[in-house]
Parts: sequence; structure tokens; C-alpha cells
Amino acid sequence: MTLFEYNNLLAEAVGGNDDTLISLYRMATDDGDVSAMGIVSCLYFLNNRIDADQEVIIPLLQKSLDADNPFGCYCYGCMLADGIGVEKDRNKAKKEMLYAAEAGIPRAMYVLGMLHYWDREFDDSYKWLYKAREMGTTEGLYILGLHFNNGWGCIQNKQSALKCFQEATSYEKDAFAMLAVYNYLGDTIPKDMVKAFSYACSYANFSKDKDLQALCVGEDYGKWLLLLGKVMQRVNINNKTLLRVFSEAEREGNEEAAAIAAKLRPLVKEEEDEKETKELLEDVKEDWKDLLGDIIKDGLGLSGD
Repeated sequence: MTLFEYNNLLAEAVGGNDDTLISLYRMATDDGDVSAMGIVSCLYFLNNRIDADQEVIIPLLQKSLDADNPFGCYCYGCMLADGIGVEKDRNKAKKEMLYAAEAGIPRAMYVLGMLHYWDREFDDSYKWLYKAREMGTTEGLYILGLHFNNGWGCIQNKQSALKCFQEATSYEKDAFAMLAVYNYLGDTIPKDMVKAFSYACSYANFSKDKDLQALCVGEDYGKWLLLLGKVMQRVNINNKTLLRVFSEAEREGNEEAAAIAAKLRPLVKEEEDEKETKELLEDVKEDWKDLLGDIIKDGLGLSGD
């Protein structure tokens, strides 16, 4: 089989197709196919059966690794990343996953990207999540959207971020939250409060959060703004934007929003003061650099005066 065909088998089996798992197991044991051995190992891992079935799976995994098979490396990398059946070691996991990703396994590209993301190695996380997306893997779209949104490892691109968030709503509740933010702020797209509230309610329903779902009922504008602010808090939106939302809800007479806004105001002021001080220090630093340069030039007789 080609790598493409094996990738399709892996994707199909990950989706819960037991017949595929059985056929791959037979290929691995009867024909000595090391790629099938690697995929079977992956499936045992994904179904949390590594510990229970070590006598069955470890020999197959070892043969796959001995043959430097990328599917075996992918499985072993997953085990190392989560500490299942082996001692947890994220650095070794990256090494195994890199081999599998470079061999063209889309799921390995995604997992490798996430491993780098968790370690805040954004250049590498962006690189591999983007490659996974090009290969048709959708699992990393929300995190890739955060990279575009924040300029992590790439040039900031709100249009690309928005597209990623829109495509990620099929599996990631936080994508709804980010779409609510974009529509509330009018960031990249026209401001649309109806869509902002709709996305906030989608987040509430997707997460099955009863407290948030209760805020979706009725036509109280202040309550809707409270919902919007609380949803934004779940995805760590900056305090300045949160204060803007809760203050707007406060003006609508919402007491809970008023209490939240009261706590946010000193935090926002502190952040703005810190930013102003940092900018002032940067200006002073530049002034001193210019002055020092002039002094050096004068000392060397290069001023031209």
C-alpha cells in the first residue's frame, strides 16, 4: 500500500471502524506488514488499550520501530507525550513525531504542532499546524486560528484567523467565543451584535453550561451583554475589552455586570499605567542613545561642526 492509502486507513480506523482495526491486525500478524503494525499500535493507544494489551501490542510496535516505520513512530510519540505504557517525555515525543510528520502523516503533523504549542514554541507549532491543515486535518484549526490572531510564529492575519475559527466550530466550542469577539468588536468584519450574541449562545449550548444557557433566554439586552462578557472570559480576552462589554451591560442596569466591571477597572488602569511607563522608558532609552551617539561623534571630531 502507499502512504496515502495507509493514511486513509488510519483516519477511517480512528473514526471507530472496528472492521478496519481487525483487518489491519491481520495484515500485521499474518503478512508482517510493519506499517499495519504501526497503525494497529496507534489504534490500541487511541482506544486506551496499551496498558491492558501490552502482550499483544508491544511486540508489534517494537517491530514497527525497528523498521523505522513512521506509523510506529507516531504511536510511540503519542505514548511518550502522554506517558502511557512508557515514562512521559515530551522532548522524545517531539523527536518521534517529527520523523512521522516528515514522512507525511497528517495526524503526526497536528500532534507535533500541538506539542510545540504547549511548550510555547510558536514558530514550530505554526509550521506544523499549517502543514496539517494543508493535508486536510481539521483538528488543529482553532489553535492555528489563535496563531493568526496573535501573530504567533507568523504575520498577524485576522482574515485567516476568522476563517480558521469559522471552520473549527464543528468541534471546538471556543471557536464560537472567538467569533463572538470578532463580531462584537467589528474586527476584520462589520460589527454585528446579533451575530455576536448568537455565537455566544452557541458557545453556551455547545459547552452545555446551564448558567450561560439561562442568559440566552429572553430579550434583556443587559443580560445578553453579560453573557457575551462571560463567554469572552472563557477564552482569556484582554481586560480592556472585557471592561468595555461589562460596562455596557452595567449601563443597561445589569448589577452582576456592574460588580464585574468594578473589579476590572483597577486592573485595566494598572495595565495602562504599566504600558505608559514602558513606552516612556523606551522613549528615554532612544533619547539617550541619540545623545550618546552625538557625544561619541563630538569626541572623535566627526560632528561636522
